[in-house]
Amino acid sequence: MNSKMIGGILLICGTSVGTGILGIPSDTGEAGFAWSLGLFLLCWAFSTLAALYYLEIHLWQKSASANLLSITQFFFGAKIKKLIWIVYLALLYSLMCTYLLAGSSWIHQSAAYVWQVNLNQTTGMLAFIGLIGLFIFFGIRVVDHVNRAMSIGLAISYILILCITLPTVDSSLLAQPAQDILQIPHAIPLLITAFGYSIIVPSLSTYFERNSQELQKTILWGSIVTLIIYILWETATLGNIPLDGIHGLRAIAHSLDNGTGVANALIHIADNPYLTHILTLFALFAVITSFLGVSMALYHTLSDGLELEIGGLSGALLLALTYIPPIVFLKIIPTGFNQILSWAGMLLAFLMGVLPMIMIFKGRHRMHLKGYRVPGGYLLAGLVLVFFFAVMLAELFK
Repeated sequence: MNSKMIGGILLICGTSVGTGILGIPSDTGEAGFAWSLGLFLLCWAFSTLAALYYLEIHLWQKSASANLLSITQFFFGAKIKKLIWIVYLALLYSLMCTYLLAGSSWIHQSAAYVWQVNLNQTTGMLAFIGLIGLFIFFGIRVVDHVNRAMSIGLAISYILILCITLPTVDSSLLAQPAQDILQIPHAIPLLITAFGYSIIVPSLSTYFERNSQELQKTILWGSIVTLIIYILWETATLGNIPLDGIHGLRAIAHSLDNGTGVANALIHIADNPYLTHILTLFALFAVITSFLGVSMALYHTLSDGLELEIGGLSGALLLALTYIPPIVFLKIIPTGFNQILSWAGMLLAFLMGVLPMIMIFKGRHRMHLKGYRVPGGYLLAGLVLVFFFAVMLAELFK
């Protein structure tokens, strides 16, 4: 395995493992560990296939820099491209809401613990934007340096948490049966966001100079490493946090959790001062890395769509359009961390599942496009399309 492939695997893991890891245990807790493991494997398999199909579509394009919007225009024209741009903005704004909600909560918790200062939610969000969000105004290089430092901190704190919590796992908690079978499908949209790395396939394609074999290997290995990270985290959390009680997974799931519930439950149950500090840092690192990536994506998407220059007065306007709408939304419609992530999962299922599969059928059958092809024929492609369409329906009915 060469250094470039290792870099690609780390990009996939970094994109996938973010703030969502803080909410997944509470959403899967009532399913029990065995069913949760099955759900992870199911979502991992279909998300990996979706990424490979997206790669096939991307390699049909002449430009290595082609993204979802330009690919949509290639297949369906400019009008459909504008509609997809709106849906893509809805996804990015949904994710921004979750990161602002979690970020402000951890800022509030840290300020209360360190300085005994009580911040309200709006002040916490503005403080989080002021401390972290404004980095995007200074360009990708500054963001890259901050993100690398936070990613290293995230990895180290994750390993330390596992070292403390895995030895204390209670096998009886892991052996608990599912409490409500009908609730199990509702966790799928959230888990789809856990493997939402398809969005960086165009960047990986450029990075690997459109080498389909190297890209396929990187996607497969990157998705496997991501799956292992989530399974170990699920084992540590579901094996330590009981289902019932004030700090139980059920109570967190049925509350308007702000992204601190699972971490605070572990802190309470472990009663370990070292774990308290490590979990707080882990949560902050997870929020910051996710927040920076989505902020940058939203900032540039608005710039492209509105044809505004990055920097100067237009850059300041883009910053306002990036951060003010999610703050207003959270003030008007108070909601929970996992609820917004599930909504984002539905949008992701459409953009990275349903839409690319329609392109696959059109490109293969009607346009007769050649090149790299995911094996399995139309039967597997149809199965992937049905799965992601079902994920959308599950969230709508929820």
